[in-house]
Amino acid sequence: MTDKQLKERIQAILLAVMIGDTRGMPVESMTREEILKATGGKGVCDYLDAIQKTFKSLAEYKAGQTTDDWSGNRAIIKSIIKMGDYDFEDSILEQLEEYHLCETGLGPSSITAFKQIEEHYVSSGARGRSPFVSAPFSVPGQGSGNGVAIKIMAIAIWFFMKRDWKNDNELFEIILQQGLATHPDKRASIAAFLIAWLIVSNLVDPVNGSPEKNKVKLSFMAHLAKTIEWGHKLENLEDNLSCRLEKIVENDLLNDLDALIEKNGNSCSSLESIPFSIAVFFRHPTDFRAAIEEAINSGGDTDSNAAMVGALVAANCGLEVIPPEWIAPPLNYDEALNLGYELFKVLKKK
Repeated sequence: MTDKQLKERIQAILLAVMIGDTRGMPVESMTREEILKATGGKGVCDYLDAIQKTFKSLAEYKAGQTTDDWSGNRAIIKSIIKMGDYDFEDSILEQLEEYHLCETGLGPSSITAFKQIEEHYVSSGARGRSPFVSAPFSVPGQGSGNGVAIKIMAIAIWFFMKRDWKNDNELFEIILQQGLATHPDKRASIAAFLIAWLIVSNLVDPVNGSPEKNKVKLSFMAHLAKTIEWGHKLENLEDNLSCRLEKIVENDLLNDLDALIEKNGNSCSSLESIPFSIAVFFRHPTDFRAAIEEAINSGGDTDSNAAMVGALVAANCGLEVIPPEWIAPPLNYDEALNLGYELFKVLKKK
C-alpha cells in the first residue's frame, strides 16, 4: 500500500464513522418497521433531521449532526495527534473534554464513569475514581454497551501503523484498559477488540467477498473471542460473543438478514450490535452504500451500527467506495478528512 493509499484509507475510516453516525442518528432505537413507516417505505437514504422519539436529547438534532459516536472517536484521534503516540491517560482526558461538548447518545455507564473520573482529577485524587481503576458494576447488567467498540477506530489505525500486526494480545490489553475505564463488563471490551482486529485485518488483507472465506474469517474471530473469554473466565456466562459469532456461521445467518435480526438482535448491547455489524460487513464488504443502509434500516442502535459497519468497509476498500454525494453538506466532512490526514502524518513519523 502506498503512502497516498494509506492516508486515504485512514481518512475513509474516520469519514465512514462520521457518515454512519449522522445517517443513523435520526432513527436510533427505532425498529425496522417503524423506520419504513416513518420514511414512506423508502428507509433512510439521505441525511435527515431526527425522527426518533426515544432520546429527548436527540429530538432537536438536524440533518448532518454528529453524536457521541463521532465525539468519542474524535477524542482519541486528537489525543494521538497531540501526543504523537497512543497515550491512555491523555485519551481519557480528551474524552472528558468531548463529554462536555457532546453528552448526547452516551449510555449510563459512560456518563457515570466520566463523572467519577472527572471528580478524581478535580479533587487531585481525593474523590472519584482514577481511569486506571476499573469502573465498578453500579447496576447489574450495566456496562456491556457499544461505547467501547464505537470509539476505538484510531487505536486500530495506530496499532496497524506500528506494523506489529500479529500481536493480538497487545491490542486486546490496550482496548481492555480503555474499556474498563467506562464499562465494567469485559464483554464490551472483547466486542471492541473484535471490531479493531477486523479493521487491522482488512487493512493488511482485504476481504474480497468470497462466501467461504467470509465464513472462515468469521469462525476465526469466534475462536479469538473464545480464547479471550476463557482467559478471563468468561466462557461460562449465559451470553458470549464467541457463541453468537459461531451461531451466525452455523445457522448461515450471513445469507438471511431477517433471521440475523431475529436471532441475534441489533440493539445498543455490544453482545448484539457487534456480531450484527460484523455480519452486515461480511454481507457487503465492498459495497459501502448497501452496508450502511442495511445497518440503519434494520433498526436498533442505528448510528453505532452504521458507524462500525462503515469503518469496516472503508478499511477494506478506501475512499473510492464512499458515494460522492454523501461527502457533501450538511455533513462536516472536512473535519474527518483533516483529522485523518493529521493522524496519518503523525503515525507515519513513528
